[in-house]
Amino acid sequence: MKLSKEKKSKFFACAFFELEKKRSERGMYLSGLQDIVSLLDVSTKLRSFLESPLFSQEERHIFFSSTHIPKPVTIFLELIIEKKMIFHLKSIVRHYEHLVLSSIDKIKVKAVVSHSSYASKEIENSLVKKLKDVLKKDIDLKFHINPKILGGFLLQADDLYIDSSLRKSLEDIKASL
Repeated sequence: MKLSKEKKSKFFACAFFELEKKRSERGMYLSGLQDIVSLLDVSTKLRSFLESPLFSQEERHIFFSSTHIPKPVTIFLELIIEKKMIFHLKSIVRHYEHLVLSSIDKIKVKAVVSHSSYASKEIENSLVKKLKDVLKKDIDLKFHINPKILGGFLLQADDLYIDSSLRKSLEDIKASL
């Protein structure tokens, strides 16, 4: 039976999560993985270096040993490269982040607003308090600006999706006419 890319990504994330039992260090490992994903997004040379079969495992090991990334993360990354899963690192890290946050009863919430003025600290505190009351978990809230929603907001968290945008309201009115 062949696994989908998403299931493979989830498998690798779960395997790394289970290997690293030290709960206190999982946040540090997540940060190291996120750093590599960020670097891969901006550096095509690094991406080529990690993805290319022209470079040896030893050369990559030398590179990783010169970084601030924790040793278990570098070993995991070397395994991901060896298994030709480096293309899916972003997905693996997303699954790993979900596991880490779930293990500490925290949920990641993305709030999309139309303008930066709606992303104030006051609004954030109020929203976090209300979400915490409803979801019964600590909240890791990140604001994103998208002028296309016109006004209102979108909330995304795991299974929760709330679209209270002006754009959606206008589309609903149009559909009902």
